[in-house]
Amino acid sequence: MEARICVKLSLLLALTPVSVKGIFSFNQNNGTLFSSFVKSSVEIVLSHYEEDLEWVTDTQYSSFDFTIYSKRPAEDAEWRFGNRFKYVHLPNVGREGHTYLHHIVANYDSLAEWTVFSQAASPNWGFRANSKESGHMCSGVKFMDYTRPNEEGFFMIHTVASHLPQGYQSDRLDMMFHNASAIGGRCPFNGAEGWGSWWFEPDHPVIAFKEQQPNAYDVMDFYNLVLDWPKKQLYSVTLNFANGARFAVSRNRIRSRSVEYYRRLLDALSHHKNPIEGFFLETMWYDVFHPESPQVLEPVCKLPMIAESVGTHAQMFQNVVSKIFHQPNVPEHVKLSSPYTVKPSYSPTYNPTAASPTAFPT
Repeated sequence: MEARICVKLSLLLALTPVSVKGIFSFNQNNGTLFSSFVKSSVEIVLSHYEEDLEWVTDTQYSSFDFTIYSKRPAEDAEWRFGNRFKYVHLPNVGREGHTYLHHIVANYDSLAEWTVFSQAASPNWGFRANSKESGHMCSGVKFMDYTRPNEEGFFMIHTVASHLPQGYQSDRLDMMFHNASAIGGRCPFNGAEGWGSWWFEPDHPVIAFKEQQPNAYDVMDFYNLVLDWPKKQLYSVTLNFANGARFAVSRNRIRSRSVEYYRRLLDALSHHKNPIEGFFLETMWYDVFHPESPQVLEPVCKLPMIAESVGTHAQMFQNVVSKIFHQPNVPEHVKLSSPYTVKPSYSPTYNPTAASPTAFPT
């Protein structure tokens, strides 16, 4: 299979982080470890619940400062790694977006020069639906790539696109199929050909949660909150983003927005365990940190055209398999992300012989 789906990582500087170890104390009241350390040039912020944290002890990460925010019950917390890391217990609200925003607001005046934000699962390839072991890594990319500051002041591997408010989705092929020859990049090297065709399912959280959370923001109202353009009202947008909300950002780029801006977003995510706004924000992080060039002007990556009739998730996958492998089934040796290993629950009555073609540029 010739499928080089990613492009070389660019603008990465050969900057070696420096870490200064600290002395930690434990606060019995809220499960927080405080430290007196001086922040290193690179800090890794993890949003944790039940994920196995053993991976953070790997020696390749020993030069970085870690802050681990855990939302599991305080009485169940297991701080088993000594004083190597800083731990903070947070209430279980707002998904990982709440965690990231809490860190920014609480440390706005003392941020590391470069901060990596990530869910706490071991950073392995692929997406595992509803799993605490979903690593969300794209083929050809390593976690260490996120720890290297660049000139843009931002690093994200875009693995999904969403067209809002309709909720159409397009998935990057290197997240569908493991591609051992891929060399990484924030967008596919072959442009729109590196993405699956657009699909829609009504039980996707961005759609389904509207009925479950009637007092939540409308998606476009929330996007206008992210843009912070009070005199403009936008009605549709196409956004590239990272499945799993992993990215790295410089202190200067974070501070291109005021701390009050981040407080407003934090408040929007602070009132529900699993708010729809958390899913919205996952799609919008690039625009949070790029006030000068939000994706309402143009998506980061070149994407497939949206057909007049958008197919189902199952139809999209069948189209992609036929296009890439020139056969109806995925070869046995090809590794898949979990949504593609079984017939999707989205479409229980899907009949491959009845699938209508979806526009896919050549």
